[in-house]
Amino acid sequence: TLEAVARADTTSVRWRHALTATVENSDGRVVLRLPDRVMTFPMSCAQALAALHRGRVVTASSTPGLDRSDATVLIRRLLREGVIVPVAEDR
Repeated sequence: TLEAVARADTTSVRWRHALTATVENSDGRVVLRLPDRVMTFPMSCAQALAALHRGRVVTASSTPGLDRSDATVLIRRLLREGVIVPVAEDR
């Protein structure tokens, strides 16, 4: 995961298997409620978080609703928090 954080701009990621969470909008923010904590994000992250929560595999350049730079920041944060994981590439 640390390697993926360093390569967040090019790494494919997905939601961590079996991680239970809810994604909702509240007071102009996106709220991610996890079993042990609550994280908040700007509304611009709503599409990206919803897609990941539904199981979509994304990269920084394919994250819905965000440009590559903003998606890289979001991916890096979610990797560090253990919400998403890198997707193993077929070799």
